[in-house]
Amino acid sequence: GIPSTDHLTLESIKTSHPVIPLLLEYREVNKLISTYINGIMKYVKGDRIYPQFHQISHDHAATLSGRLASSNPNFQNIPNRTDRGKLIRKAFIPTEGYTLIKGDYAQLELMVMAHFSQDANMLEAYRNGGDLHTHTSLLPVFQRRANPRFDAKTTNFSIIYGAEPKTLSERLGCSIEEGKEIRAAIFETYPGIKKWIDGTRNFASKDGYTESLFGRRRSCPLVHSDKWGEKEGAYREAVNHPIQSTAADICKLGMIDFYNTYKPFIDNGDMFIIGQVHDEILIEVKTGLEDWSDNLKQSMEIINPLCIPLKAEMATGPNWAEMEKLG
Repeated sequence: GIPSTDHLTLESIKTSHPVIPLLLEYREVNKLISTYINGIMKYVKGDRIYPQFHQISHDHAATLSGRLASSNPNFQNIPNRTDRGKLIRKAFIPTEGYTLIKGDYAQLELMVMAHFSQDANMLEAYRNGGDLHTHTSLLPVFQRRANPRFDAKTTNFSIIYGAEPKTLSERLGCSIEEGKEIRAAIFETYPGIKKWIDGTRNFASKDGYTESLFGRRRSCPLVHSDKWGEKEGAYREAVNHPIQSTAADICKLGMIDFYNTYKPFIDNGDMFIIGQVHDEILIEVKTGLEDWSDNLKQSMEIINPLCIPLKAEMATGPNWAEMEKLG
């Protein structure tokens, strides 16, 4: 077949020739210009952008998990992982006389997994106010790596969504054998995860759907497909759905509680809800009222169907890229 030049392939061989990092850099810059600079500018109205948010509809942008999606432009995909990408977020600033406040659920989807799986080690880490990534990074398989916590974080999120050793090795930049060893170490440390994943796959095979904590169902008929790729893809979606959907509804309920509780202050212009981006709620408050972050934090943490306490981290700043944590 034709040799692949996709991003993952080039990343895995970028040290083999000096032109490969340049090609990856060109692609990043070109995408930022075409998608996020030129693409966003056409939606500017005055000094604002008004994206369309979607819940459940026939629009392809609306997600089946119940997570809010947006289009024209896609507010959910504003980049944040690279230094150049963060420059795009720096362009998003509050109205004059206002300050941005961000509430971000800490490790929400992992907390949902802890609740579903009832894994004793995960529950203990969260009930003690700990950081699961730090807890995971102490395992020997991570201690011998250059960046234990970063790799532990990558692994934690990959494993709960069913990543196989090959995928894990690509994300961590290691051999497939090392990917197998790391995956086995996670399942040994948090055995409830594998038990829950296996149980969810069996349920999907038997009953044809999986369900979130709030009762949002997703059918998965392709788990009975004769095509291996379709079948495994359907199983991944079946496992992903309860986690992603539960997390999405928790975040929306937190935003709704904040709106309902503080609607008079919204109506008189003291603050505005800008929107929700994944597990993050962004608001704009009059400068001097930054202690509104306490109210946002309370609303985000009070709607909690999980058996462990939620944790919302607050940050504020002059733009969306440069925000400092509060508290």
